[in-house]
Amino acid sequence: MREGINVRLPGGDHLQARNDLAWAISVGGIGIVMFAALLALAWQYAATLFLIFAGVLLGVALNALTNLLGHGVKLPHALRLTIVCLALAALLSGVVFPAGPPSPSRLPRSATPSSRNW
Repeated sequence: MREGINVRLPGGDHLQARNDLAWAISVGGIGIVMFAALLALAWQYAATLFLIFAGVLLGVALNALTNLLGHGVKLPHALRLTIVCLALAALLSGVVFPAGPPSPSRLPRSATPSSRNW
């Protein structure tokens, strides 16, 4: 017999190979079922997961802005965080940049509705 690759398994190792294959298939099947369950759970609670992720991002952004403010102003962290939160609340509420619809008195005359257009 020639020396080289022998594809036959010696003795009773074919039973061990069969058990290994069955174990691999069962673990793969369990993994697929677990992945499908995780995907269904994420689909069901997508809004909650999004809110948690958005909250974490907001916390990171507030911390970064607080640290950035700390480079210029030497105040305690809690006070800097309060300043950042108040500044963002003022910006988002429209105190600094009003973003509402313009009043009719500020519109050009051609943009105001008249009874002739009806």
